[in-house]
Amino acid sequence: MIMYKHVGFLTKRAEQPFADFVSYWQTAHADLARQLPGLRRYVLNPIDRTSNPDSPVDGFAELWFDAEADAEAAWTSAAGTATAADAQSFLAGLVVVNLHEITIR
Repeated sequence: MIMYKHVGFLTKRAEQPFADFVSYWQTAHADLARQLPGLRRYVLNPIDRTSNPDSPVDGFAELWFDAEADAEAAWTSAAGTATAADAQSFLAGLVVVNLHEITIR
């Protein structure tokens, strides 16, 4: 099965404690992202800062869709606009990679 995936590499604002960043990401921001039409799966991956203190990012998010067209429709929807605006309000940086995931097993 091939799924379309949107992966965002997140960097928190310098003044924000890491625990607060993760808490906001998994509650308020996730509540917005869950409303994206066509979203099949949403996974948050905070970086363990204790074992990875030199990581250039603080975490990454994976958003799965059935097809690229579904992702495009989600991001141009009202929920997509709200999710993107919220990301800008709590992140210092965001790099997005879009890809087709190929599941072997």
